[in-house]
Amino acid sequence: MERNPGPNPSLSDIVDDMQGIMSGPYLDATVQYGVGSQPGIPLAQIAAVYIENRALPLHHFSMVDINYEAWLSMTDGPVPTDTETVVCVIMPPGATPIENDDGEHDRSLQPDLYWVPTMWVKYNDRGTMSAIFSHELVETLTDPDGDGIQLKPTSSTDWHEVADVCQGLDYQSLNGVMVASYWSAADSACIVPQPEVVQAWIIQCFHKKWGDDNPNEQITVVGGVRIPSGYKFWMEQIEVITRIENGDRFVVIGADGAEANVVVAKHFPAWAPQGTKYITTEPDQSKLDNLLSLPDCGSLTDWN
Repeated sequence: MERNPGPNPSLSDIVDDMQGIMSGPYLDATVQYGVGSQPGIPLAQIAAVYIENRALPLHHFSMVDINYEAWLSMTDGPVPTDTETVVCVIMPPGATPIENDDGEHDRSLQPDLYWVPTMWVKYNDRGTMSAIFSHELVETLTDPDGDGIQLKPTSSTDWHEVADVCQGLDYQSLNGVMVASYWSAADSACIVPQPEVVQAWIIQCFHKKWGDDNPNEQITVVGGVRIPSGYKFWMEQIEVITRIENGDRFVVIGADGAEANVVVAKHFPAWAPQGTKYITTEPDQSKLDNLLSLPDCGSLTDWN
């Protein structure tokens, strides 16, 4: 018995491309616009939603329909009711928008009556869908409400955003996934951030979960800049430990110019006789390059 083949690309293919875009370097340059400026808060998360034609008309749908579907997905699942991230609706094959667009973004009320950024992508070939997703994602993050990052000529109704100014340029392959370029004010150009070889991670701040004074406990997140790109980063301590053990170099540079390597150490609390790992700086003659001499990441008001 023959079975009808599933859609091509499949939802799994589409989600894989989305996750590749969000976990790779594509969003790196959005940090200059204040995206991802809270320690421990990811730039975006994804929930794969199957549309069963319960609310969305397959033909001539509008952004109003998308926002209603997003609301239903938060009310009935699978999107959490209290979500604070982007809700992306992937349209099924054959669905056509009222306006001749391949994607759009807006915002919708969640069931708890908070505004949540929303976006949709029209079903198409795999490369086009990933490129449109990247276009709408970067604009959703930098201008979720229409009062964020826009470029001249600005408009309150026809938003001219960081990917719009680069529209018409060829899509590029990034780690095997097609993406759209977007405007980088720091580079004065349309760019697709590329993977970089990091020479060093310079830690400039840290955050403690409980804010205690135990030097061996509770550093949860560190922040700083990557060399040579200068891009800022937030990173959980567990990832720092993994990177150091895999050969990456992390340093702290003190106000006196002294530089200390960050290393992995162990301590042995009563509740963990096998020991737990933590990061610390190698001892030297300077006290200003000590990891715990750095400010709390949450207090860096000029980070953005």
